[in-house]
Amino acid sequence: MKHELASLPVFSRAQIESVIGIADALEPTAASLVAYSEGRAVRPPLGLLTFDNGGEAHIKSGYIKGGGHFVTKIATMVRANRERGLHSSDGVMLLCSAETGFPIAVLHDRKYLTDIRTAAVGALAARLLAPEQVDTVGIFGTGGQALLQIQALALVRSFRRVLIWGRDAERAAGLAASLKGSFPDREIAVEPSEKAVCEASQVIITATAATSPLIRGEWLRPGTHITAMGADDADKCEIDPACFERARILVVDSYDLAERFGDIPNCLKRAPGLRIPIDAELGELLGGSKTVRRAPEDITISKHIGLGVEDLAVALESYRRLTA
Repeated sequence: MKHELASLPVFSRAQIESVIGIADALEPTAASLVAYSEGRAVRPPLGLLTFDNGGEAHIKSGYIKGGGHFVTKIATMVRANRERGLHSSDGVMLLCSAETGFPIAVLHDRKYLTDIRTAAVGALAARLLAPEQVDTVGIFGTGGQALLQIQALALVRSFRRVLIWGRDAERAAGLAASLKGSFPDREIAVEPSEKAVCEASQVIITATAATSPLIRGEWLRPGTHITAMGADDADKCEIDPACFERARILVVDSYDLAERFGDIPNCLKRAPGLRIPIDAELGELLGGSKTVRRAPEDITISKHIGLGVEDLAVALESYRRLTA
Protein backbone atom coordinates (compact mmCIF):
# COMPACT_ATOMS: atom_id res chain seq x y z
CA MET A 1 0.00 0.00 0.00
CA LYS A 2 1.41 3.35 -1.00
CA HIS A 3 1.32 6.43 1.16
CA GLU A 4 1.37 9.53 -0.99
CA LEU A 5 2.61 12.64 0.82
CA ALA A 6 1.30 14.67 -2.11
CA SER A 7 -2.21 13.97 -0.84
CA LEU A 8 -1.48 15.35 2.62
CA PRO A 9 -4.09 18.03 3.40
CA VAL A 10 -2.85 21.45 4.47
CA PHE A 11 -5.26 23.59 6.47
CA SER A 12 -4.78 27.35 6.70
CA ARG A 13 -5.16 29.57 9.73
CA ALA A 14 -8.41 30.97 8.32
CA GLN A 15 -9.86 27.48 7.99
CA ILE A 16 -8.77 26.54 11.51
CA GLU A 17 -10.08 29.77 13.06
CA SER A 18 -13.46 29.11 11.46
CA VAL A 19 -13.97 25.88 13.43
CA ILE A 20 -12.31 26.34 16.83
CA GLY A 21 -11.97 29.12 19.40
CA ILE A 22 -10.89 29.44 23.02
CA ALA A 23 -14.18 28.14 24.41
CA ASP A 24 -13.94 25.07 22.18
CA ALA A 25 -10.39 24.45 23.39
CA LEU A 26 -11.17 24.48 27.13
CA GLU A 27 -12.28 20.91 27.73
CA PRO A 28 -9.89 19.19 25.27
CA THR A 29 -7.02 21.11 26.88
CA ALA A 30 -8.24 20.17 30.36
CA ALA A 31 -8.36 16.50 29.38
CA SER A 32 -4.79 16.68 28.06
CA LEU A 33 -3.56 18.20 31.33
CA VAL A 34 -5.26 15.44 33.31
CA ALA A 35 -3.66 12.81 31.07
CA TYR A 36 -0.25 14.41 31.59
CA SER A 37 -0.60 14.44 35.38
CA GLU A 38 -1.84 10.85 35.40
CA GLY A 39 1.30 9.72 33.59
CA ARG A 40 -0.48 8.84 30.36
CA ALA A 41 1.35 11.39 28.23
CA VAL A 42 4.55 10.76 26.30
CA ARG A 43 6.56 13.97 26.16
CA PRO A 44 10.02 14.12 24.63
CA PRO A 45 12.38 16.90 25.77
CA LEU A 46 11.47 20.41 24.67
CA GLY A 47 13.35 21.73 21.66
CA LEU A 48 14.51 25.34 21.65
CA LEU A 49 16.51 27.00 18.90
CA THR A 50 17.82 30.53 19.33
CA PHE A 51 18.99 32.62 16.38
CA ASP A 52 21.61 35.31 15.90
CA ASN A 53 18.88 37.94 15.47
CA GLY A 54 17.33 37.15 18.86
CA GLY A 55 14.61 35.01 17.35
CA GLU A 56 13.65 31.61 18.67
CA ALA A 57 11.84 28.44 17.65
CA HIS A 58 10.07 26.18 20.14
CA ILE A 59 9.60 22.55 19.11
CA LYS A 60 7.16 20.40 21.06
CA SER A 61 5.62 16.97 20.52
CA GLY A 62 2.90 15.08 22.30
CA TYR A 63 1.21 11.69 22.44
CA ILE A 64 -1.27 10.25 24.94
CA LYS A 65 -0.97 6.51 25.55
CA GLY A 66 -3.82 4.60 23.96
CA GLY A 67 -4.57 7.45 21.57
CA GLY A 68 -4.57 7.25 17.81
CA HIS A 69 -2.55 10.37 17.02
CA PHE A 70 0.56 12.33 17.89
CA VAL A 71 1.63 15.86 17.01
CA THR A 72 4.83 17.79 16.43
CA LYS A 73 4.77 21.58 16.50
CA ILE A 74 7.17 24.34 15.54
CA ALA A 75 6.35 27.81 16.89
CA THR A 76 8.63 30.75 16.13
CA MET A 77 9.11 34.26 17.46
CA VAL A 78 11.27 36.80 15.61
CA ARG A 79 10.67 40.29 16.98
CA ALA A 80 12.81 41.86 14.26
CA ASN A 81 10.02 40.96 11.85
CA ARG A 82 8.01 43.93 13.12
CA GLU A 83 10.56 46.26 11.53
CA ARG A 84 10.06 44.37 8.26
CA GLY A 85 6.30 44.75 8.40
CA LEU A 86 5.90 41.02 9.09
CA HIS A 87 4.23 39.06 11.88
CA SER A 88 6.65 38.42 14.72
CA SER A 89 5.33 34.90 15.34
CA ASP A 90 4.41 31.91 13.22
CA GLY A 91 3.85 28.22 13.65
CA VAL A 92 2.77 24.94 12.14
CA MET A 93 1.62 21.58 13.50
CA LEU A 94 2.01 18.16 11.90
CA LEU A 95 -0.69 15.72 13.01
CA CYS A 96 0.22 12.06 12.52
CA SER A 97 -1.30 8.62 12.96
CA ALA A 98 0.13 6.75 15.93
CA GLU A 99 -0.94 3.49 14.30
CA THR A 100 1.00 3.88 11.05
CA GLY A 101 3.35 6.75 11.84
CA PHE A 102 2.14 8.51 8.69
CA PRO A 103 1.37 12.25 8.73
CA ILE A 104 -2.33 12.89 8.16
CA ALA A 105 -2.57 16.70 8.13
CA VAL A 106 -0.54 19.89 8.20
CA LEU A 107 -2.18 22.56 10.34
CA HIS A 108 -0.57 25.81 9.19
CA ASP A 109 -2.22 27.69 12.01
CA ARG A 110 0.47 30.41 12.19
CA LYS A 111 0.58 29.84 15.97
CA TYR A 112 -3.18 30.28 16.40
CA LEU A 113 -3.67 26.86 18.02
CA THR A 114 -0.76 27.47 20.38
CA ASP A 115 -2.28 30.81 21.31
CA ILE A 116 -5.77 29.50 22.06
CA ARG A 117 -4.57 26.50 24.05
CA THR A 118 -2.33 28.81 26.10
CA ALA A 119 -5.30 31.08 26.73
CA ALA A 120 -7.41 28.05 27.62
CA VAL A 121 -4.84 26.94 30.22
CA GLY A 122 -4.99 30.41 31.78
CA ALA A 123 -8.77 30.22 31.99
CA LEU A 124 -8.69 26.72 33.50
CA ALA A 125 -6.26 27.88 36.19
CA ALA A 126 -8.34 30.98 36.94
CA ARG A 127 -11.50 28.90 37.16
CA LEU A 128 -9.92 26.94 40.01
CA LEU A 129 -7.79 29.59 41.74
CA ALA A 130 -8.97 33.15 41.04
CA PRO A 131 -11.23 34.99 43.50
CA GLU A 132 -14.93 34.58 42.79
CA GLN A 133 -15.39 38.35 42.85
CA VAL A 134 -13.06 40.21 40.50
CA ASP A 135 -13.25 43.94 39.88
CA THR A 136 -9.93 44.66 38.15
CA VAL A 137 -7.66 42.51 36.00
CA GLY A 138 -4.08 43.56 35.34
CA ILE A 139 -2.44 42.37 32.14
CA PHE A 140 1.31 42.63 31.60
CA GLY A 141 2.14 42.42 27.91
CA THR A 142 0.67 43.89 24.75
CA GLY A 143 0.81 41.06 22.21
CA GLY A 144 -1.83 38.73 20.88
CA GLN A 145 -1.64 36.45 23.92
CA ALA A 146 -2.51 39.35 26.22
CA LEU A 147 -5.76 39.88 24.32
CA LEU A 148 -6.57 36.17 24.30
CA GLN A 149 -5.88 35.79 28.02
CA ILE A 150 -8.46 38.46 28.83
CA GLN A 151 -10.97 36.91 26.44
CA ALA A 152 -10.35 33.52 28.05
CA LEU A 153 -10.66 34.87 31.59
CA ALA A 154 -14.05 36.33 30.66
CA LEU A 155 -15.29 32.76 30.09
CA VAL A 156 -14.78 31.90 33.77
CA ARG A 157 -14.90 35.20 35.71
CA SER A 158 -16.75 38.50 35.47
CA PHE A 159 -14.75 41.71 35.85
CA ARG A 160 -15.35 45.44 35.48
CA ARG A 161 -11.97 46.85 34.50
CA VAL A 162 -8.73 45.89 32.74
CA LEU A 163 -5.43 47.70 33.34
CA ILE A 164 -2.73 47.23 30.70
CA TRP A 165 1.00 47.55 31.28
CA GLY A 166 3.46 47.43 28.39
CA ARG A 167 6.86 48.82 27.49
CA ASP A 168 5.61 50.12 24.13
CA ALA A 169 2.94 52.80 24.60
CA GLU A 170 1.69 52.47 21.03
CA ARG A 171 1.22 48.72 21.33
CA ALA A 172 -0.46 49.16 24.72
CA ALA A 173 -2.90 51.61 23.16
CA GLY A 174 -3.54 49.12 20.36
CA LEU A 175 -4.33 46.38 22.86
CA ALA A 176 -6.66 48.75 24.71
CA ALA A 177 -8.54 49.43 21.47
CA SER A 178 -8.83 45.70 20.74
CA LEU A 179 -10.09 44.96 24.25
CA LYS A 180 -12.60 47.79 24.01
CA GLY A 181 -13.88 46.18 20.83
CA SER A 182 -14.28 42.84 22.61
CA PHE A 183 -15.66 44.33 25.84
CA PRO A 184 -17.43 47.63 25.08
CA ASP A 185 -19.09 47.64 28.50
CA ARG A 186 -15.83 47.32 30.49
CA GLU A 187 -13.38 50.00 31.55
CA ILE A 188 -10.09 49.54 29.68
CA ALA A 189 -7.06 51.67 30.54
CA VAL A 190 -3.31 51.77 29.98
CA GLU A 191 -1.34 52.12 33.22
CA PRO A 192 2.39 52.93 32.97
CA SER A 193 3.15 51.93 36.56
CA GLU A 194 3.69 48.22 37.26
CA LYS A 195 3.11 48.92 40.95
CA ALA A 196 -0.23 50.63 40.33
CA VAL A 197 -1.45 47.73 38.18
CA CYS A 198 -0.58 45.21 40.89
CA GLU A 199 -2.06 47.20 43.74
CA ALA A 200 -5.39 47.60 41.92
CA SER A 201 -5.84 44.06 40.57
CA GLN A 202 -7.44 40.93 41.98
CA VAL A 203 -6.19 38.92 38.98
CA ILE A 204 -2.82 39.56 37.32
CA ILE A 205 -1.82 37.91 34.05
CA THR A 206 1.72 38.05 32.69
CA ALA A 207 2.31 37.45 28.99
CA THR A 208 5.69 39.03 28.25
CA ALA A 209 9.19 38.01 27.22
CA ALA A 210 10.75 39.74 30.24
CA THR A 211 14.11 38.51 31.49
CA SER A 212 13.89 40.32 34.84
CA PRO A 213 10.91 40.54 37.21
CA LEU A 214 8.11 42.99 36.47
CA ILE A 215 6.00 42.15 39.53
CA ARG A 216 7.13 42.50 43.12
CA GLY A 217 5.54 40.54 45.92
CA GLU A 218 5.28 43.63 48.11
CA TRP A 219 2.82 45.14 45.60
CA LEU A 220 0.31 42.27 45.76
CA ARG A 221 -2.94 42.79 47.61
CA PRO A 222 -4.30 39.92 49.74
CA GLY A 223 -6.35 37.46 47.70
CA THR A 224 -4.61 38.17 44.39
CA HIS A 225 -4.28 35.43 41.79
CA ILE A 226 -1.37 35.52 39.30
CA THR A 227 -1.46 33.60 36.03
CA ALA A 228 2.17 33.62 34.85
CA MET A 229 2.37 32.60 31.19
CA GLY A 230 5.24 34.43 29.51
CA ALA A 231 8.43 33.01 31.05
CA ASP A 232 8.74 29.73 29.16
CA ASP A 233 12.49 29.27 28.79
CA ALA A 234 15.62 29.37 30.93
CA ASP A 235 16.23 33.11 30.50
CA LYS A 236 12.77 34.60 31.08
CA CYS A 237 11.36 35.79 34.39
CA GLU A 238 8.30 37.97 35.12
CA ILE A 239 7.72 37.72 38.88
CA ASP A 240 10.14 38.20 41.76
CA PRO A 241 11.06 35.88 44.66
CA ALA A 242 8.80 37.78 47.07
CA CYS A 243 5.76 36.77 45.01
CA PHE A 244 6.54 33.13 45.72
CA GLU A 245 7.27 33.90 49.38
CA ARG A 246 3.83 35.47 49.78
CA ALA A 247 1.93 32.89 47.74
CA ARG A 248 -0.19 30.45 49.72
CA ILE A 249 -0.84 28.16 46.73
CA LEU A 250 1.42 27.46 43.74
CA VAL A 251 0.16 25.37 40.82
CA VAL A 252 2.12 24.46 37.68
CA ASP A 253 1.41 22.60 34.45
CA SER A 254 4.45 20.33 34.95
CA TYR A 255 6.59 19.78 38.04
CA ASP A 256 9.55 18.94 35.84
CA LEU A 257 9.32 21.90 33.47
CA ALA A 258 8.50 24.43 36.20
CA GLU A 259 11.70 23.53 38.02
CA ARG A 260 13.81 23.90 34.86
CA PHE A 261 12.35 26.88 33.01
CA GLY A 262 10.97 30.33 33.70
CA ASP A 263 10.20 32.10 36.94
CA ILE A 264 10.91 29.44 39.56
CA PRO A 265 14.55 28.60 38.71
CA ASN A 266 15.31 32.25 38.00
CA CYS A 267 13.91 33.31 41.37
CA LEU A 268 15.93 30.60 43.10
CA LYS A 269 19.07 32.05 41.48
CA ARG A 270 18.13 35.53 42.68
CA ALA A 271 17.35 34.40 46.22
CA PRO A 272 19.63 31.56 47.34
CA GLY A 273 18.03 29.64 50.17
CA LEU A 274 14.49 30.47 49.05
CA ARG A 275 12.11 27.50 49.12
CA ILE A 276 9.37 27.38 46.49
CA PRO A 277 7.12 24.41 47.26
CA ILE A 278 4.72 23.43 44.47
CA ASP A 279 1.29 22.35 45.67
CA ALA A 280 -0.05 20.62 42.57
CA GLU A 281 -0.06 20.29 38.83
CA LEU A 282 -3.07 21.84 37.16
CA GLY A 283 -3.97 18.43 35.74
CA GLU A 284 -4.07 16.97 39.25
CA LEU A 285 -6.61 19.59 40.32
CA LEU A 286 -8.68 19.17 37.16
CA GLY A 287 -8.65 15.38 37.52
CA GLY A 288 -9.44 15.45 41.23
CA SER A 289 -6.37 13.56 42.43
CA LYS A 290 -5.39 16.64 44.46
CA THR A 291 -7.33 19.55 45.92
CA VAL A 292 -6.35 22.93 47.33
CA ARG A 293 -8.34 25.08 49.72
CA ARG A 294 -8.25 28.77 48.98
CA ALA A 295 -9.04 31.29 51.71
CA PRO A 296 -10.21 34.75 50.57
CA GLU A 297 -6.93 36.38 51.60
CA ASP A 298 -4.67 33.77 49.98
CA ILE A 299 -2.34 34.80 47.17
CA THR A 300 -2.21 32.14 44.47
CA ILE A 301 0.09 31.63 41.49
CA SER A 302 -0.37 29.39 38.47
CA LYS A 303 2.85 29.03 36.48
CA HIS A 304 2.79 27.50 33.01
CA ILE A 305 5.50 26.52 30.53
CA GLY A 306 3.37 24.71 27.92
CA LEU A 307 3.00 21.03 27.04
CA GLY A 308 3.00 19.14 23.78
CA VAL A 309 -0.13 17.25 24.81
CA GLU A 310 -1.98 20.58 24.92
CA ASP A 311 -0.97 21.07 21.29
CA LEU A 312 -2.18 17.55 20.51
CA ALA A 313 -5.54 18.32 22.11
CA VAL A 314 -6.26 21.41 20.01
CA ALA A 315 -4.74 19.95 16.84
CA LEU A 316 -6.94 16.88 17.07
CA GLU A 317 -10.06 18.87 17.98
CA SER A 318 -9.57 21.23 15.05
CA TYR A 319 -8.85 18.34 12.64
CA ARG A 320 -12.03 16.56 13.71
CA ARG A 321 -14.05 19.71 13.13
CA LEU A 322 -12.37 20.45 9.80
CA THR A 323 -13.08 16.97 8.47
CA ALA A 324 -16.54 16.44 10.00
